Parts: sequence; structure tokens; C-alpha cells
Amino acid sequence: MSNYSSLIESFALVNNLSSTNIVDYEEVVVDGLAIGIKCDGSEDTGDLLLYSTLGIPDEKKQYNVDRLLLEANNLGVGTGGCVLGRQEKTGAVTIYIRIPIQLTHSQSLTNTLEAFYNMANLWKKEIIN
Repeated sequence: MSNYSSLIESFALVNNLSSTNIVDYEEVVVDGLAIGIKCDGSEDTGDLLLYSTLGIPDEKKQYNVDRLLLEANNLGVGTGGCVLGRQEKTGAVTIYIRIPIQLTHSQSLTNTLEAFYNMANLWKKEIIN
């Protein structure tokens, strides 16, 4: 069994989730926010990606949102280690974080997912409202 499979199985067990659903759909939903979970690279030595789409800012806010995203990414302020961006075709704001599979266990993934959820919601409120 790969490190990724083992991690997802133990994470699912600790959190009363279906590891099959996480692997099949590459997603968990936390309080209505879909968070993608994906292995990038080797399932033993690669990274785990957590990502979400936060929404499309109002047309009047587009420039200010883009500037805010650039500043946050450049300075690492208010990102919690996440990277923010915009989808080219839709203009939706996205957020992701990359964590090494080898350094992650079920409890640290649970903690990271909770922190990611909080950061995503913070940004969602900032760009959508």
C-alpha cells in the first residue's frame, strides 16, 4: 500500500469518512465548501494538494481582488502558506496548499484541512462580499 493510500485510509478512519469516496472523487466537503484532495507525483514521495474554488468576484471588485491576491502571494501575508489565484477561463478565485505526503499523518492532515478550510472561508468572504 502506498503512503498516499495509507494516509487517506487513516485520515478517513479518524474522521468517520469513506476513504473510497475520497480517492474516487478526490474531494471532501466541509460545511458546504468542496475541498479537493489530490496526490501530485509519486504516491510514496509526492505531495498532497488541497484546493478549492472560492467564487467569482463582482465585476467592480476584479482589479482590487487581483491586486490583493498578488500582494498576499508575494508577501505571504494572510495566506497561511496557501497560494491564491484566478482560473483563466472563469475568473474564479482559487486557493491551494501543497504538503509532502511523507511528512503527513492522519492527525496532521486533519489539522491542515481545518486550517485550510478556515483560510479558504476567510478569503471567500473577502472576495465575494
